Amino acid sequence: MSQTQRHRRAGARRVLERGDRLKLVRFSIGGTVYAFEVDLVEEVVQPLAITTLPELPPFVLGVGDHRGSVLPIVDLRARFGLPPAPNSRASKWVLTKLPIEGRAAPLRLGFLVDRVLDVHGTDELPGPAPSVGGFTERSAVAGVVTIDGGLSFVLDLARLVGDLVLPTTTPLLGEPV
Repeated sequence: MSQTQRHRRAGARRVLERGDRLKLVRFSIGGTVYAFEVDLVEEVVQPLAITTLPELPPFVLGVGDHRGSVLPIVDLRARFGLPPAPNSRASKWVLTKLPIEGRAAPLRLGFLVDRVLDVHGTDELPGPAPSVGGFTERSAVAGVVTIDGGLSFVLDLARLVGDLVLPTTTPLLGEPV
C-alpha cells in the first residue's frame, strides 16, 4: 500500500505531510484524464508489436516484448467499455509494476492509453471517487484530484487488473519464472 493510500481523507481537502508530494503520471482515455502514481510506473514507450493469445479477457490485447521482457498489454479503452480509438502517434504504452504479496517480483503490465499528458506533483490527497450508481464499488478509480482546473481520476492498479491477478502458485503472465 502506498503512502498516499495510507492517509485518510478528512474534510474537503487534505494536504500531505510537509515535504510529501503525490506524484502522478497523467494520461487521457477518450477525453477523460486518468493517472497512475509515479512509483508504479516504470516508463512510457511507443506501442510495439503485440502477440495475441487465446482465452484472454477482452480488455487484454495480448503480450508485447519490451527489451526482452514479455508483458501483458491492457487496452484501457476496452477496460472502460469505450470503443477502439483510431491508430494515433500520440498513443503510448504506460509500463507499470504491481507489487503482489507473496511474490518476489512485481507483476509488470503495459497499458495502452490515448495520450500521455505529463508527470504532475500535488500537495493534496485525492478526494473520494464519485459514487454514481455503484460506480465506486466496481471502479478502479481510487480518488480524484483537481489539477489546473480539471479533474484527474487516480487509478488503483490492483483493482484495475484484478481479473488478471489470481491467487495461484504458478507464475503470472509477465512475471519472471
